[in-house]
Amino acid sequence: MLITPQKIYTENHCYQPISNNPQNKYLYNETHIYQICEDLSLTPAGTINIKQKNSRSISFHPTKQLVGIITNDFAQLCDFSGNHIWQQNGDFSCILFSRDGNKLWLCEKSNKNQIKISIFHTTGDLILSYEFEDKLYDSALRICDIPNSDHIALELAAGQDGIIIYDIHFDETEPQIKMTEMFPHCSYILPTWHESGETLLTLENDEMLYALFNYPKLGLITEQDDLSEEFETEEEEEDNHPGYNLLILKNNLGVVQNSSYRHYIFNLSEMTRLEEIKFKGYEPVPTNQVFPRLANDTTLYSELIYLDRIGDLLIAKTHYKDKKQHVLLIKESDFINQL
Repeated sequence: MLITPQKIYTENHCYQPISNNPQNKYLYNETHIYQICEDLSLTPAGTINIKQKNSRSISFHPTKQLVGIITNDFAQLCDFSGNHIWQQNGDFSCILFSRDGNKLWLCEKSNKNQIKISIFHTTGDLILSYEFEDKLYDSALRICDIPNSDHIALELAAGQDGIIIYDIHFDETEPQIKMTEMFPHCSYILPTWHESGETLLTLENDEMLYALFNYPKLGLITEQDDLSEEFETEEEEEDNHPGYNLLILKNNLGVVQNSSYRHYIFNLSEMTRLEEIKFKGYEPVPTNQVFPRLANDTTLYSELIYLDRIGDLLIAKTHYKDKKQHVLLIKESDFINQL
């Protein structure tokens, strides 16, 4: 199925994926912040005076013109005029505003064996820190919010050594940072949630099979059957090899990805992959057109490597097209209407 995006921006804009629906939504580049308006046009909103560490190292306040940024040496809260409000030194990996915007979560690798998660007031005062063992050793960290919840999810990923997902929340009555391993003895990746927060979709990274759970009890609703023996050719098996991009839409359909970054509608009831999603003007092309060094590889490859959400807005992002990354915007309701 061919989807027509509502807006396309071609100037290397970035974004912060958010499951909850913030009052304000933003794109940004190395120096400027742009607010996404109701008609999906952009209006200048502020400036950034420091370079963030990576794609997980920025978080926007849900209602105020405040941005938390991680650099190689510290975490900092800034206003949209570029003024530094406070700074905390450390080797931080990821940052996230709480759902109400009153607190900032920060994850730091104390060393290759230890991880520290801290929660700060937006005033800069430390509320609490909790240090724990990285059981996988030197993991890569990702953090995400959970719809309609003050809990967050933290992924520890260590390649062939496995993946651990923690459900984390701050108990103000004790006070205490509480952590629960969501999928013990399994290697499920960081999930995506339905907007209600009551259902999540994830991928088991060893078996490469999708699974649907309820939340917060984490009871297994259904899981995908192993179809690997049914593929008749190596090309068919490769085409069905999952990627790591996941979404659950409001109409209870899912969106999944294969290892060539092509996206597909996913039936959550039957746990089956359905029709491919193609964005107009960004249809998959032979791999050798994207990577000329792979001259003999004519399998189809999508330049849209991500499909994420900021609340009710869906955002697709390309690989470097004409040496620039393109960002495609479409409201989720319009996306569903085009299916």
